[in-house]
Formats: sequence, structure tokens, C-alpha cells
Amino acid sequence: MAGNEQGNILGVKPVVGSKPDNMQQETVIALLKRLINQLGLGAYDFGFDSAFEVYQDKAAQKLYELERYFHNRERWFGLAVTPVGETHRADEMNGVVAPFVLTTGNSAFGAWVQILGSGDTPFESGMTSFDGHRFLMSSTNSAGVYAIQLIAGEYVDIPRRLANKEYTTAPYTASTTANDAGIYDFMSRRIPAGAKVWARAAGVGLNGKTLSFYFGFHEYIY
Repeated sequence: MAGNEQGNILGVKPVVGSKPDNMQQETVIALLKRLINQLGLGAYDFGFDSAFEVYQDKAAQKLYELERYFHNRERWFGLAVTPVGETHRADEMNGVVAPFVLTTGNSAFGAWVQILGSGDTPFESGMTSFDGHRFLMSSTNSAGVYAIQLIAGEYVDIPRRLANKEYTTAPYTASTTANDAGIYDFMSRRIPAGAKVWARAAGVGLNGKTLSFYFGFHEYIY
């Protein structure tokens, strides 16, 4: 190769001084195909071409999922004004909805509290799944280090799901003011719409302390 192409086995020429919209663009799959050809690997004889297309499709799907996660509508909920069994447990924050309250055990997790009922999702028509993503802590009654655990499904299935590690645990530290407020992120797997969600809390060296919070999630069309 000659000139400024020396050492560039892909032969991609940068366009200096051009706007990004006018720059030469090639997809990852096109670059990989060219690389394999120039290395003389005979990739297409072994079905690599179709394999790359599959990988490209998967990558595009993952990028779309990430885009949907970061550019989505947020929903925030507190304790339903009029709860109905395990069907309706949450109402959207609107100025009158109180927070959920969890009570710790004695240096252990306290009782489970249902924070989403089977009829609370989908909140937006047509959505088929959701994932929890944030807590808004409104108050605690004691400083300390806490753990909040979340699990989805029927109450009778909780022991099995715990044994299989099918839950999310999020830490929270209350400062010496014992009256903290703030948003705290956590991660959750995608949950089918209509699933019930439960939460409980533990405090390190604490017994019978309370955490008051609101719960936020994203919904998805599939």
C-alpha cells in the first residue's frame, strides 16, 4: 500500500475537514467482510457471511433496547389510596399518594410488602413488560446502612425465587440526619406486565426501623 493508506488493511480513508454527515461510512459488517477477504480466510465458504448478518441483527436489537431504556417514559408510584387485595397496590404520584413503608427485622429482613398489584401494569395501554429502576427515599426513622430487596411473582413462590436468587437487592445509607431524601438507581430484569412485585428491608444492627419510598419503573411494548 502507498501513501497514507500504508498499514490500513481495511483501506478506509478518513475525510479530513468534512462534516460528520458527509464522511465515508461503512457498517461493522462491511468492514469485517473486507478484513476477512483481505486476510484470505475464505470466510464466505464457511457461512461466515450469514453469521455476521446474524450478529449485526443482534447488535442492532441490543442498541434499540438500550435506546428504549434511556429514552423512555418514567412512571412513579406510591401506596394506593384505596388498595384492593393483591390486585391494586400502587397509584401514580400525584400530590396525595403516600409512600410505601418497609420495616426492618432485627438485623434481618422484615416482612414483605406488596408494591405492585396484578392490575397495576400495564399502566400505559399496549405495554407488555416493565423494569424497576429507581427509588425515591422520602424518609427514614434511623440512620444506618440498609438493604432493600425486590422480587416479582406470586407470594407463595417467593421462597423458591429466593432459593434461585431471582431477586434484586439495592443498598441505601441513611445519614445522621435520619431524614434523607433522594433518588437511588437500581437494576432489574424485564418483568411481564401484570406481575406482582414485593419489597422488604433490612438494616445493619437495626431492629424495627422504617424506610418510606416511592418506586419508579419503565414500561416496554415487548
